[in-house]
Amino acid sequence: MDETAMGMSAEEKSQYLSRILSKGGKSINESLCLDLIEGGADVNARDGIDMPPLMWALMYGRTRICLALINKGADANTDNGLGDTALMWAAWQGNVEVCKVLLEKGADVSVQDRGGRTPLMWAEEYRQDAVIQMLQEALVRKTFSDAGARGTTRPRKIYRFTLQ
Repeated sequence: MDETAMGMSAEEKSQYLSRILSKGGKSINESLCLDLIEGGADVNARDGIDMPPLMWALMYGRTRICLALINKGADANTDNGLGDTALMWAAWQGNVEVCKVLLEKGADVSVQDRGGRTPLMWAEEYRQDAVIQMLQEALVRKTFSDAGARGTTRPRKIYRFTLQ
């Protein structure tokens, strides 16, 4: 781990992680971020503008950091403080790997942003075909799962009548 981060508290590591990620672009030291995550930074801590680390990592397309955050317990349904969720941003970018892990960790595939758009609509808008297919399948699974919870997935008997 970076010498600077070794003696830090979890809160200080969280703040440092947010500071590194929010600078974005090529200035992100990926190995330091991964060390901070492994070293106990709060993966759900929000910074001064209400952004958690996962949203910063998604903003700058840092897949390895996203996966590390999710695997360390980052909220799969986190948002940017304005209603755009991690799944929406991953869908917009066409990041199949992050979308898959978010869905496995319970991301809500039917959530809507302030404009009423779902993650699927984000993927469709940016023509992210692989993500579109993944989200459509997730919606079907959710629909059947929800129906099963209500007890409505039993096949219904079909009666055929003939007029004489």
